[in-house]
Amino acid sequence: MKKKYSSFLICSILLLLLKPESLISQTILKKPSTHLKIVSNLATGRNNPFWLRANNFGQTSDSAQSFQIQLEIKKDFDSLYFQNKRLKAFDWGYGIATGVILGRETKSYTPEIYIKGRLKNLELTIGRRRDFFGISDSTNSSGHLINSQNTIPIPKVSLIIPNYHYLFKNKILGIKAGLSHGWFGDQYYTKESFLHQKWLYVSIGKPTWRFNFYTGLNHNVQWGGKINNIPSHIFAVNGKFPSSLKDFLFVSTGLSLNRQYSLPDSLYTYQDLTNRVGNHLGSIDVGLRFQINGTTILFYRQNIYDDGSLFYLSNLDDGLSGISINFPKTSKAFFGINNLTFEFFNSRNQGGALGPEQNNNYLRGTDNYFNNAQFLDGWSYKGNTLGTSFIPSRLAINKTLPQYQVNVITELPTFFYTNNNRVSAIYIASQTFVYNHKIKVKYSISNNLGTYTFPFAKPIRQKSMLMEHQYFIKSLKTLLETQIGYDSPGIYEKNLGVKFVLLKKF
Repeated sequence: MKKKYSSFLICSILLLLLKPESLISQTILKKPSTHLKIVSNLATGRNNPFWLRANNFGQTSDSAQSFQIQLEIKKDFDSLYFQNKRLKAFDWGYGIATGVILGRETKSYTPEIYIKGRLKNLELTIGRRRDFFGISDSTNSSGHLINSQNTIPIPKVSLIIPNYHYLFKNKILGIKAGLSHGWFGDQYYTKESFLHQKWLYVSIGKPTWRFNFYTGLNHNVQWGGKINNIPSHIFAVNGKFPSSLKDFLFVSTGLSLNRQYSLPDSLYTYQDLTNRVGNHLGSIDVGLRFQINGTTILFYRQNIYDDGSLFYLSNLDDGLSGISINFPKTSKAFFGINNLTFEFFNSRNQGGALGPEQNNNYLRGTDNYFNNAQFLDGWSYKGNTLGTSFIPSRLAINKTLPQYQVNVITELPTFFYTNNNRVSAIYIASQTFVYNHKIKVKYSISNNLGTYTFPFAKPIRQKSMLMEHQYFIKSLKTLLETQIGYDSPGIYEKNLGVKFVLLKKF
């Protein structure tokens, strides 16, 4: 084993032997939690099955046979309220999770390392942290359209209102919002590029009402940085993407450079001047929550935008529709259902087959979701999609399917992030319990068409399933978890895999 991995294991053991209060003064560090997680993977295929990999923050090994150990230390905010029920004005916390995977390739990873502070309802976070926003089931969904949980988090500085803040005493109108600046770092085709991200969501209706309406949107932009591993003059000026303060104004507002007639050609490419600075995409979400006799039903819809198609209402077919039902749990029940989730995902339309390539800018078709003509790494980070799991990397699926197109200028093959972004899928998930045992089931069936540019010869059907069992041993403060995943032959190989997880709390 390499020296750095040995050092990691030694540090992990020392951290477990020492009380966290001995590391930092008790007057600063309040009630931190320490978790040690050990994971073992086995699968019949080369990689792990789809639902054993998806929505796992990039913490799953690419190898079908692997062993993993992870240490996590966190200090969350104290309770929001003092005993007199007044809001605590200021609080802070931090988190670090780091681990090592032993498999086909041995690698270390750090999915979280951050510090955060809260001033009343406003929260500032610096670092790499797991987060979630959008309108859907946050625990049992297949994943948000644009901001899912498939990859290790991007390091960011974020200023957010994490929970709905009610603007008036009657608590009818609430908002939550966020603004982030992140760093993509070095990827295969680009390096030193940035992430601009913001979101705003509105809640209408008192929390005690049976009906509540939600709506909001998010805006995400890849921008700045330099070209990497391809001729630099094709997609950027002198190998650099626009990254000045003025360009940040274009990025944050989404202004089209088509209307900025005074911009010099020496600073912007034809693609910049006929479009926008950076790769813009996001979703517009709506939701309706209904509560009756302790049961909560949430209907939600997320519409994607990756070009101008949504503005012209030509890609309304595309998006994620779902219904999530949460049932009340009684302490005396031996068996029960906690949650049922049903979703339908569609990305086949993309504004239609006609678009700029066919001199039809008005229709704005062929959106080519998660791919971009300048940022060829697409909407991904560390090789995994930042959005829905149903649009995968070309490297994750059958290698015999069409994977690239030849650039008309260089006559060289150009690889985009995904070669399968025209997909429709049905997803069903449930969470149940039998005594103290928790059982989760996920099932999806999808039809995969490839892309408009390189469609598959025929639609490919893919079925994937996950069954998960959890049991918490209170006396040992230990969670035992077993996951079984299965893929039918399709865009993925036929595969059966199992994951064993031991999570020890200290």
